[in-house]
Amino acid sequence: QVEVDEQRTNLTRFPLFFPEKRPFFLENAGVFAAGTPQAVDLFFTRRIGIDSVGQPVPILGGGRLTGRIGGLTVGALQMITGEQNGVEGNSYTVLRTLKELSARSRVGVMAVQRQRLGDGDDHNRVYGVDGRVGIGQAWTADAWFGRSETPGRDGDANAWSGRLAYQTRDWNHSVRMLQVGDDFNPEVGFMSRPAGYRFDELMLMRLVRSPRWKEVRQWNPHISLRRYVGTDGFTQSTWAHIDLTEVEFNGGGRFGPDINVYTEGLQAPFEISPGVILQPGQYHFSLPGIDWGSDPSAPLSFLARIEVGQFYSGTKQGGNVTVTARRGAAFSSALTLDHQDVD
Repeated sequence: QVEVDEQRTNLTRFPLFFPEKRPFFLENAGVFAAGTPQAVDLFFTRRIGIDSVGQPVPILGGGRLTGRIGGLTVGALQMITGEQNGVEGNSYTVLRTLKELSARSRVGVMAVQRQRLGDGDDHNRVYGVDGRVGIGQAWTADAWFGRSETPGRDGDANAWSGRLAYQTRDWNHSVRMLQVGDDFNPEVGFMSRPAGYRFDELMLMRLVRSPRWKEVRQWNPHISLRRYVGTDGFTQSTWAHIDLTEVEFNGGGRFGPDINVYTEGLQAPFEISPGVILQPGQYHFSLPGIDWGSDPSAPLSFLARIEVGQFYSGTKQGGNVTVTARRGAAFSSALTLDHQDVD
């Protein structure tokens, strides 16, 4: 008995990320985390016991072991799923080891395997190594490398990422590069888009405070730039997020108009809605928006986003609002309304 998934509208051609909510898999989940969260996760527990459309797959049993031994953090997970729709179940095995080098530095290795019961040729394996290094108090560098093994896939099955971040009381900057080979295939992981691309990201943020401001606690102007380029050199997507007026109020609320500028490259027709087909080509469009929220710790609070602007070859207007009621630490209830009008 777990909390249900949120209902979300997907206007992209890529899968949405839905977080794990089952208590068994949430406990000590950080031990098994490797990769770039919500972009390339080498292991994603929702691949076990849930199919691609969110329906449950019978779990026959399994177990998890986590702890520390000899200065190492170790984790092991073994799960077995049963037959569904006449197809045999799978055995899932995950092994993880982490070594803390200092308060802000560590290195780890991971192995993940899925194998069809009764068919040793139907399997998928992923091996990974990752690390993080803290340089002083402001700089952090992290990187990971992964490789998959899938019968019938003989191309580039490697993936890697590197990130450098600078964070102080007044600045928060980061740059990331990520590359996924054409045949990299983490079947028990999550990828935000099909394999075969290079991803670059730059984020710059300034945190401004002043004792003369009575109502405003902090002003956070920031810019984010993202780009996805296929291994064939085709620009798949770009995104520029510009928000120079975001403020956080002393009362706990926040407000911030922004603008998002997109490029979406289609190499094949995209049926975004039944009977509505976008033809191949490069689409450039911009979407201004506003985020507005009240104090989330109040008995009654709200968080809203409104967007009105261009969308591919047409227009989009809409947004969402979440209203949350809470009573102390024991009770909370939230209602979300989402509406998108796309032409």
